Order: sequence, then C-alpha cells, then structure tokens
Amino acid sequence: MNGARGTTGWLAFWNGPRPIYVSERHRRVHYAKVADDILEVLPRPRARVLDFGCGAALEAGRVAEACARLYLCEAAETWRAELAERFRDHARIEVLDPDGLDALSDSSLDLIVVNSVLQYVRRAEIPALLRRFRAKLHPEGVLVLADLLPERATAVADAASFLRVAVRHGFLPAALLGLVRLLASDYRRLRREVGLTVLPPAEIAALLAEAGFEGRRRPVNFGFNQRRATYLARRSRPRGLERPVAVTEEGPDHHEAGRGHLREQVVEVQRAGEQGHERAGQEKADERHDRETRHGGLVGAVAREGPVAVEAVGYRTANEEPEHRREDRARAA
Repeated sequence: MNGARGTTGWLAFWNGPRPIYVSERHRRVHYAKVADDILEVLPRPRARVLDFGCGAALEAGRVAEACARLYLCEAAETWRAELAERFRDHARIEVLDPDGLDALSDSSLDLIVVNSVLQYVRRAEIPALLRRFRAKLHPEGVLVLADLLPERATAVADAASFLRVAVRHGFLPAALLGLVRLLASDYRRLRREVGLTVLPPAEIAALLAEAGFEGRRRPVNFGFNQRRATYLARRSRPRGLERPVAVTEEGPDHHEAGRGHLREQVVEVQRAGEQGHERAGQEKADERHDRETRHGGLVGAVAREGPVAVEAVGYRTANEEPEHRREDRARAA
C-alpha cells in the first residue's frame, strides 16, 4: 500500500501470502461489504471513482457498473498484477500504481475512497497524500477516509470484532484457526515493531483543514468494525463563494463546463457591481444637479425663459410651483 513503512515493513507484508484472510469466504464477505459501502457514498450517477489502496477489490466489477470510470490504485505489486489480469478487458476499470494518481487530470474525480489504508502510512507522509487527493478531486467531489483506528486500538478488540463477523457469516472455525496462524505471522511482529498510525479526531480535523478540506465523521464506519471511524470530506471554499453547478458530462474534461459556468457567474457578478457603482454615481450627480437647478438656477432661468423653465425643472405649470418659489421669482423680476 502506498506510504507503507518501507519494503521490509507493511508493504512487504501485503506483497506476501496475506494470511490476514482466513478463508475464501472471509475474503468475499469483506470485499462485498466494502463494495456496498462505496456504492452508498457515490456522490452522483456515473461518477469517476478512485479506490486508493484497493487490495484485491473482488467486487470492483459491481462498483464499476455504477461508475463512468473506476480507478483501482494499489501499491502492492502482487495484488496489482492480479487486478490488471482480472480487469484487463473491462471497459470502465483502470488499474494504477500510486504514481499513476499524478497522471490523472486535476479536479477530475467525483469520489476518492481510502479504506483501511492510513494506519499503514507514516504520519509525516499523510499531509502530502491529502494534498494530492485534493488536487484530483472535483470541487463537488467527496473524499472518504475509512476504517481509521480508534485511539485505544488493540489486537484483542480487533480479534473480538472479527469473531463476531465470523459467527454472523458462517466461517467461525476458519476464523479461529486463522487467528492462531496470525499470531505466528509477520502481522503481529510488524504491529509491535513498526506500529500502526492512529489519528485522533482532532488530528484528523487538523490534517484535513491543512490540506484544504472540510470533513465530518460518518455515522457508520466502512466494513464491520464499528469501533473504527470513517470521515467524509469536501474541498474547502472561500467564504461567500457559492458552490458551482453540478456537472454530469463524462470524459476526462467532463467538469470543464461547470468550471466555465462558474467563471461566467463570477464575471457577471463583477460586471453587475461595476454597473451598480456607475449607476449610483450618476444618480448622485443627477440629484446634486437637480438641487442646484431648483435652488440656485431657478430664479435666473425663469427670468430668462418664463414658464418654460418652470416645466423644465419639474413643474408642469406655473400654478404648480410652490408659493415661496413664486415669491422669489417675483422679487427677482
């Protein structure tokens, strides 16, 4: 997985035999649940989706049916090779290594799913990773950080949650044997020596804000372990800027129309503001001119032009002129 702690750490573990899955039924139950969770958070039909650190992605075909494009990104070479072989003829699925993320167009993804990955990433590497995600996410897109470890994460609590799932889905004997094998595997040693990254809620909020996201915790975690957490995040926006109109076109530039529409709206607002300032200035000038004409220029104008001047400054006939104006005019005559 991308960001795993070196080739002799977690990445090497996931490139190996992967004894974390105790049976084929366990694998299929796990990936079916992940696919269900992804489909629940799709922000729109025909979305462009990145599953970052996707693992075996056994149900990717089902997810892809609801997507315009599904990118499966996996750092472990053995899994990536399996994915490439399985989906080589699939029209909507593309398999990437982590460097392939940078080749995607900016603002092109509607959904980025990072499920059960960040615990294997060094804390110091997470900010840069989040910034990469933000660059690729559409302004209306959603980032999902799923299956994050709780502050008091323990192997015992994970084992208890796993056994409850095994009972519910009918693979308890394999689960018990699998836990014994896991004790003798590199997983326990790596968890003790290399460790797992645990992100408290306040730190998650700070990391998201630093990378330009606004996030909230989802009521239900991805997967079966509800002691863990899932966060949904969107790109932050400057105050006062409205959300751009959602765009439904497909293709690498399927959001360009929305960005163009937003630019047009901004220009129209600026133009309206300039015109408003011009109108306000003209109105003030007209009012000033009107006052000057009525108070200062009225006497001279009437002396020269008679009743015509009275009508020109707003009085239709001399009889409608206020009495004090008529007296001023009489004295001037």
